[in-house]
Parts: sequence; structure tokens; C-alpha cells
Amino acid sequence: MYAPAKSHPRAFTLVELLVCIAVIAVLVGLAFAGLRATRSTSRLAISLNELRQHATVFTSYASDYDDIAPYFTTPGTQTRIECCGGSVVQHVLYFKAHQSWNIALLSWYPSLDYRDDVFFAHDPQPRDHRIFTQYWYASSFLASADFWNPSRRTGPEQWGPQRLSQVANPSYKGLFLAFDGLDNKIGVNAARVGFVDGSAQRKKIAELRPGYPGGADPWSLTDGLSSGLPVMHTVDGVRGTDVVGR
Repeated sequence: MYAPAKSHPRAFTLVELLVCIAVIAVLVGLAFAGLRATRSTSRLAISLNELRQHATVFTSYASDYDDIAPYFTTPGTQTRIECCGGSVVQHVLYFKAHQSWNIALLSWYPSLDYRDDVFFAHDPQPRDHRIFTQYWYASSFLASADFWNPSRRTGPEQWGPQRLSQVANPSYKGLFLAFDGLDNKIGVNAARVGFVDGSAQRKKIAELRPGYPGGADPWSLTDGLSSGLPVMHTVDGVRGTDVVGR
């Protein structure tokens, strides 16, 4: 009787194997891309929530202190700020309040830690290396509206904390600013903004009004910034707005 030859299992060819590897690589890449997108969305949500918290704290402070925006530095001199029983001491110039307020805040809320994540936009550096917050307090609240107007600026005699009631549109006047790329501000095309009304949004730079040209020049060293930034140096100060079209 005729017996058919036994069939042998068909092996993968080299081409088929390479195709399988390529398909798996694509699927893994898509999975990682989705994971990165989810992580990015989560970090953005957390950061915006922190900006809302900071804006609420600052407006609450103002409501308790005759509507005056928070301040702790003195025009024309360095101000000593310290915390933690004097273990952390900084001497800062007037507009430097924009990034050292997290230390000064401890005089109001001693239970806080100036190195806490809530002040650092999820900075990966070790806590022991943290000092100045990455959520910047707008310098436009620390000088009169005239100081931020090119035709009316005269100098440091115009410096001083401003009243929040001077803000014409709290929904479009930034109180805090955080860049998407805090360690590389060149080429950054978006930022996170905490507004006076307690809201927070991620805005493209093109959606924000340019800052006062030159920032606090010729006193730029007082805030460590060499150019005018949106929100930080709003043209017309508290009377101006930071969102294009408003």
C-alpha cells in the first residue's frame, strides 16, 4: 500500500522573521508613545492644579492684607529671607521675589517645606539641591502700572506691591508662570499660567502678550532676567492683560 510521505513543519523564513520583529517593534513603540502621552497629560494636570493652589493662596493673602499682593523684599536693598531655623538663608534683591517666594512663604505657613514638589513643577533634581521655585511670581505685581509703560517709566520709586483690585480682567492677568522647558527656555513655545481668578491654563507663547521690552532694565539684575517675558513683565502691569485678544 502506498504511504504518503510525512510532512515536515514549515519553518519561518528569514524575511518572515524580520517582518515579525518589525511588527513587534512598531507595537512596542506605539505602547510607549501612549504611555508617554498619558504621563505627560497627568503631569500637566498636576502642574495646572498646583498653579491654581498658588494663585488661591496669594489672592487669599491679599484679601487678608488690604488687597495688597504678597511681597517680602525691599526696593533698593537686599532682603534676608530664611527658614528652617536659619539653616537656609538667602539675600535677594527686590524683584528676585519672583523665584524665592517659596522660602519666604514659610513665615506664613511654617509647616510647609520650601523644597516640596508643589513648588518645583516636578523637577527631577534631588530635593537637597532645590532652593528657588520654578513657579515664577509675576514681577508686574511688584511695581506700579506706570513702571511697566515705556512712556511713563521713571525708576525704582515706582516699585512697590500692587492691589489686586487694580486688575481689570482677573481671568486674563497672569499671577504665575511656568515654562514647559524650565531648563531650556530657548525655543520654548508654550507655558503654563496661573491667573488671578484662580484658574490655570497651558498657553502657546503666541497666545500670550510679549513682556515689557528689556524686563526691569536697566535694573534687570534685580530679578535675574535679562529680557522681558510674558506674564512676568506685563506691559501696563496689573492694568494690562496677558492673553492675546484681551
